[in-house]
Amino acid sequence: MGSRLGRLVRVLTLLMISVCATDLSHAQDLGSLDWFKRQWAAARDVALPANIYIEFDIESPVPGDRSDLDRLREAVEARPDHPLRQQYERLKWQFEHGPERTRHRLRYGGPTRWRLSQDFEGSLPINYVDTAVRDRNAWQLTERALSLMSPRNPPPDRDPMAPISPLRFYFQAWLYPGMTAGSPLDLSPVSASVVEGKWTGLIESPSGDRRLVLRGQVIDETWIRVDSVETTLALDAPDVVGSTRFFSEWRYFDFLRSWVAARQGGLDVHGSPLQSVLLRDIRPLRGDELDPLLNTPAPDGQDPIRGPATFVSINDYQSGTKVTLDAPEPFKEKLTASHARPPAPNWLRPLGWLLAGVLIVALVWARLRRIRTT
Repeated sequence: MGSRLGRLVRVLTLLMISVCATDLSHAQDLGSLDWFKRQWAAARDVALPANIYIEFDIESPVPGDRSDLDRLREAVEARPDHPLRQQYERLKWQFEHGPERTRHRLRYGGPTRWRLSQDFEGSLPINYVDTAVRDRNAWQLTERALSLMSPRNPPPDRDPMAPISPLRFYFQAWLYPGMTAGSPLDLSPVSASVVEGKWTGLIESPSGDRRLVLRGQVIDETWIRVDSVETTLALDAPDVVGSTRFFSEWRYFDFLRSWVAARQGGLDVHGSPLQSVLLRDIRPLRGDELDPLLNTPAPDGQDPIRGPATFVSINDYQSGTKVTLDAPEPFKEKLTASHARPPAPNWLRPLGWLLAGVLIVALVWARLRRIRTT
């Protein structure tokens, strides 16, 4: 008995020594290229956990000053279909109300059970869109319309999964700022160093035509806080060279057992602000919080989030019919292609939510400069 106990003690002692040695070696290489690669791999493997509530804002500033607004007004005046009209309306809104903002509230039970509520503050013609998925059924709700569809076979340009497809990348960026392991650019770490408590990491594409520099600070023996990532080379998109994203408003979330960069914003090469993301809350779902929110809204009912029904049409993409409710007599008709237009802009797709802000601002700035010179 004594010999067995002795062997067990020796095994446990060796295991503890091994664990401590591993932790010590990781602490000693904090900020090294090996450490950077481990962080990169961890970011790549991040998945959106089930049974969570996430609330965040996306702010989309428009570049331009008062003189740009005046030039845009002159260009679009008396021309409703002018290609710059939307840009004019967005810039005008920004001067009157501040940057356009979308509040997102996601209750996520898993890939087949969730509801996303989006509230728009800006120049869009709608105030909100709610999207819900429960198993084989999905619906979208605005003030004016309710759309019914199958998440497995959605109509063109109205995939109910599209609004939450960026969430994994946001979640990745909150936990591992700058570690864009999911990028289609196929970036990867190539060097890293720590000098006087300041950390620098370099990531590149395999072809070498895209390069970004991450910068941060050593906070303690286990944590490097990444503060920014700058694009220093982009042969395929030279207009984004010099753009920088910043990570700030760090908060500790008990639910995640991690520090999170709650605010992620940036500046383009001209110093104009880029699209920013602000995490407001993340927590576990409460026991029966989700299920009542997945029920399909009824024309004469009351939604738990949006209140009394105001929609005047039902687009049923599973049966291919549209029911109009605000006519003297409700009537049914066949759905046409025009009914399949999405209720809100879909130009920000999964990775575009992180990268499109840089590209779009650069393009808009170029158009404004052309206006100035004409």
